[in-house]
Formats: sequence, C-alpha cells, structure tokens
Amino acid sequence: MRKPLTLLGMVALLLLAATLALPAAAAPNVCRDLPTGAQAEGAVITVSLAVTDVNGVDWHLVDETIPQGLTVIDTGGANTATSGHLKWSATSLSPDVTYTYKVTGSAGTYTFDGVYLVSGGDETPIDCDTWLEIRDSHLCDFCLELDAGWNLVSVPRMLDGQTNAATVFNLSATELCEYYDGCIGSWSNANPRDMNVMPGCGYMVSKASAETRCLNFDDSGTAIPSNQQLCAGGWNMIGFPSLDSMSVADFGTTAIDGNFTMVWQWNSGWDQVSPPDSNNVIPGKGYLLWMTDDGVLLGMIT
Repeated sequence: MRKPLTLLGMVALLLLAATLALPAAAAPNVCRDLPTGAQAEGAVITVSLAVTDVNGVDWHLVDETIPQGLTVIDTGGANTATSGHLKWSATSLSPDVTYTYKVTGSAGTYTFDGVYLVSGGDETPIDCDTWLEIRDSHLCDFCLELDAGWNLVSVPRMLDGQTNAATVFNLSATELCEYYDGCIGSWSNANPRDMNVMPGCGYMVSKASAETRCLNFDDSGTAIPSNQQLCAGGWNMIGFPSLDSMSVADFGTTAIDGNFTMVWQWNSGWDQVSPPDSNNVIPGKGYLLWMTDDGVLLGMIT
C-alpha cells in the first residue's frame, strides 16, 4: 500500500517543478558591432563591443585584435600594452557593459578577430560582425573598361579635366584612337592628343593591354554637349549619352531624331544588335548606326 504524500513532500515537489520550469541562464557573450556598408577612406569608424549576461561572474576580459592596416585613434580606455591589441577587464560582480573604440584606415577589406574570457569559462571568440570594407575616397563617377586590342567605346557625360583622347584613354605612343565621321565618309586622322572626347561620339580605341579608366564628369552645369548630326546612306559611329541602359527601340525614340535600320557593336569583331526590342545599349559602349534618312543624336539623355 502506497504511503500518502506528506505536506513536506508536496512542498519539495513544487520547488523541484518550479526549478525545472526556469529558463536556463544565458551564457556570457561579447558581440562586435561594425558600421553597415562600405566606409570612406579616412573616415572615423566606431567599433562597439557589447558584453552581455556577465552579471554575477567574478571577472571578465576582452582582448580585441586590431586588423593590420587600421589605425586606432581612440582606444576607449583599453589597455594597449600588447602591440596590435586593445584589452578591457572588469572584476567584482562584473556588469553588462559596452566598450567602444575608433579607427581609421585606407581602402581595403579588414577582418576583425578577438576573444573574451569570464571567470569559470573558456576563451571564446568575439561574436557578431567580423569584417569591414573601406572604399577609396576618390571614387570616380564612371569606370570605362578597355580590353586588350580594339574597343568601340564612348563616354556618357561631359568629362572633367583634360578631354583629349590620349589622356582619357591613357594612350601610349603606339596605342590608337580613331573616329569615323559618317557624314563625310572617312576616318579622322587627328592625333589623339588633339581629338576631343565628347558624349554621343563613338571611338575605336586600341590598347596593348586591358585597362580600367576612372573618369569624372563635369558637374559645373555649364558644359552641355552638342547634338551630333547623323547622315543617311552610310554608317554613323555614335556613343551612348546616358548612364542608364535601355533597349535599342527605346534609344531610337528617346535619343534619335531620324530613322535607322541596323545597329552594330564591337565584341572582338562586328556583332549586330538585334532584335531592337530586346537588346540593351549600354553606357560606355559605342555603336554603328545605318541611317535611312538624316537625323540628330541628342548630346545627353536626361
């Protein structure tokens, strides 16, 4: 026969049930917080280290390793005795706390590393954000990709600074830039140093090796490119005067006053762009148009 449960036994069971129902205590943690998105070169960047769930531990230690290439300009009260490290510590019923420090640096991608230790625990990597991107503060307005060999290219806006072809395309003495004038039916024989690079015009550029040209636009508001005359019965070498790609059909109605039947581009050889409603014309590219009547290409598409 089972013995009846005593009052003392009932209390013991209730205490056990209450203990089992309690959520497990959160483990101590250190979470690194870095700014969202790429930061500008030379900017002051604040890094935060949030120490949480350490209430009641005897002590904690945070050891942050600074990525090589970054310069600490505010240690946030950290110990700097070890080169390349920032260290914080607290003792006697350590509370939750957030440490911050400030860095700056040149363009690049930086990976952060660090560990923390609490009394009675093991060394643990710092959690959360681990990498930061810093971009060149002199980012240009437009990057023009030039392949080794011939390229048919254009610029989408009026350029700032020197606009001669030798400078814009960084031509050596053996590299070339040529332009075909469809209205007179001949290639330009101008020296690249005397050839002005303008929106709406296409240029055949020969490079010994691939290169990316970083170009800036004239933001003065006074440099408005002129429209380009297009002539019937021949090829017209044009540029694409816009920063937004569009279909050939939209380009024809938006930027060209006149009719054309064929559009060709250069991809290590001549390549027809067709059908006109499904192929984009692209900023930085040049094209050949076959005009069926005289027309005009806008110098800039807004």
